[in-house]
Amino acid sequence: MSAASKKYLTFSDEALMMRICRKDEFAFRVLYDRYAKKLQRYFFRMLYQDIEIANDQTQELFIKVYQKATLFDSSQTFSTWLYSIANNQCKNYYRSQSRKPESVSLEEDLAIFSFPEIEEQSKNMAVFQKALNQALHQLPESQRNLFVLRYQEAFTIQEIAEITATAEGTIKSGLHRILKKLSKALAPFHPKNIES
Repeated sequence: MSAASKKYLTFSDEALMMRICRKDEFAFRVLYDRYAKKLQRYFFRMLYQDIEIANDQTQELFIKVYQKATLFDSSQTFSTWLYSIANNQCKNYYRSQSRKPESVSLEEDLAIFSFPEIEEQSKNMAVFQKALNQALHQLPESQRNLFVLRYQEAFTIQEIAEITATAEGTIKSGLHRILKKLSKALAPFHPKNIES
């Protein structure tokens, strides 16, 4: 990698987008490398835990980013804009499909993505993760999306509001309802319910 190429690695997402508007392919590759795995995981979690669908949707997303780079509003952060597009793709995908989400085991999830922090933990943690995974897939798509964006992708309430075009108060109350549902589904894992 040349010194000029290495400089690209120091550019902000927004600066790279300005270069992509001028069809700078190296800037696009750097941005792709920063976000492709994250978006693949997001699509995987949101779209039936199907790796082929996740890959297809990730590729489609980045084609849109390259082709429609001039639509990027520089007053937004790039990651918020990117996840807004991803969120809309999920909605469109659900509308176009008639099948229902299938339950997928945590083992299949882990076979596709490496989560060293889970692998290093106890078997009990794996059992909990499997139960959480199943509980999440019982939620409606919109609720699962909120959970994934907040607790797995670590977006702020304000960023989620921008991504989903929803009021912050609605998101807060939605997250409260989701956590209430999940706490019921995961009650057996509450410390007071675990026998010593």
